[in-house]
Amino acid sequence: MRCFFKGLFLIILVYYLPACNNTSETDDPGKNNESTQGLEIESVEEANKGKDIPKAVTEFTVEAFLNSMTGIELSKLALKNASDNRVKILAQNILTDHGLIYRKLDELAKRKTITLPIVMDKKHQDFYEKLNETESHKFNRQFIDLIVESSEDNIQLYEKAINDVEDAELNALINKTLSKLKQHVQTAKTLNQIK
Repeated sequence: MRCFFKGLFLIILVYYLPACNNTSETDDPGKNNESTQGLEIESVEEANKGKDIPKAVTEFTVEAFLNSMTGIELSKLALKNASDNRVKILAQNILTDHGLIYRKLDELAKRKTITLPIVMDKKHQDFYEKLNETESHKFNRQFIDLIVESSEDNIQLYEKAINDVEDAELNALINKTLSKLKQHVQTAKTLNQIK
């Protein structure tokens, strides 16, 4: 019963939180919107060349943004297709956390004039396609496996950035985000043991 109320609270939080933040439909990852001022991934590196921004800051911001975009899109698929409520709760948590990270990185990129992508690159698109094409009876397991794999990669990115990125604002976001990413992996691994 307690788990039911926690799940219900998370669903209410995710659906009503964006309305409180005055976000619009165009704030959706992967959609072309002017606030992101992004480009397709092939053009992002070129657009960020020659700017007075440390390379480590730009590379981390772009990759972390792509990872959040992917986490959001994978979670949306899981909310729609997962058959296990525990998987849906995990997906909702990831959607909430990565939605916040996505917006924070977008805001930070605007302040630092870093150009961000508007669509997923091939690596991230492959994660999405792999899950989207999964048969329904295998969906829960596939989602959990992809979350563990992508979150562990994301944790490595963030841990490397702690040493490489010399930017106080970005370091604060990195430190705040790492615990959430580790929590996603731990929850997914726990679900994987139950299955």
